[in-house]
Amino acid sequence: MFYTDQQKYWIWLSSIKGLGSGSFYQLLNEYGEPAYVWEQLILAKKLLTPAVYRHLQQARNQDYLDELFGLMEETETAALTQLDDDYPDRLRAIPDAPPTLFVRGVRAALNPERALAIVGSRKITVDGARFTADIAERLSAAGVTVVSGLALGADRRAHEGCLNGASPTVAVLASGPEIIYPRENEDIAARILDEGGALVSEYRPGVKPATHHFPARNRIISGLADGVLMTEGTARSGAMITMNYARLQNRPRFAVPGSVYAAASQGPNQLLTEGASACLGEKQVLDYFG
Repeated sequence: MFYTDQQKYWIWLSSIKGLGSGSFYQLLNEYGEPAYVWEQLILAKKLLTPAVYRHLQQARNQDYLDELFGLMEETETAALTQLDDDYPDRLRAIPDAPPTLFVRGVRAALNPERALAIVGSRKITVDGARFTADIAERLSAAGVTVVSGLALGADRRAHEGCLNGASPTVAVLASGPEIIYPRENEDIAARILDEGGALVSEYRPGVKPATHHFPARNRIISGLADGVLMTEGTARSGAMITMNYARLQNRPRFAVPGSVYAAASQGPNQLLTEGASACLGEKQVLDYFG
């Protein structure tokens, strides 16, 4: 894929280890363009932690660029920057949108007419798994793209259900877009790519999953969608982080009610007390969006 010099510097800067979106935009405000960060690196020292500045220094060479763009080509990964017209409109609107998305698959899948994120517990119950897959399939048949995080449990069932419908599904990863974690979901990742969907990450190819990557990627899951549904999960579930991002991003929230005695329903029941819409099936979601 062809990139302009401006795009290349942008992609380079957004690929630096430890340089989050906040620091990226801070550098951009200071320098004006990523190319000037490359040219006048010493000025960035006052804006970054010593560790991140060291990573920036180590990446300021042609070998790093050759490796980065070579790995992107090898893994069939496209970089989608905020300079590009086809950067997802929904995601662009959130305060801490990733400067660059590294995408495998169909980039247009990130800009569907309608998208819903579905999240829940990794340790999903039998009924939770059934409901998650069923509603994802029915929404997909109605033309809704399902977004999730390619984890075990609810995420996997959401992607599977969408694939059984008529719409593509989008998986947001906490690693480079070619590193599937957990490996048990490699089959689903392959189906997503084969059937017109996309694997997307703010991390460049080659980056392995890390604990702190998962909460950060949850803002992208909600940011790519028009609304977010939680099917199951405890009150301390990682899915609740996504639901909190949805609240901060002014996304409508949906939750599946359950028994007050069931740990798996703690999260959704709590969301309902906070004003989330009850979801008993696809009708509530489709009616909400007209």
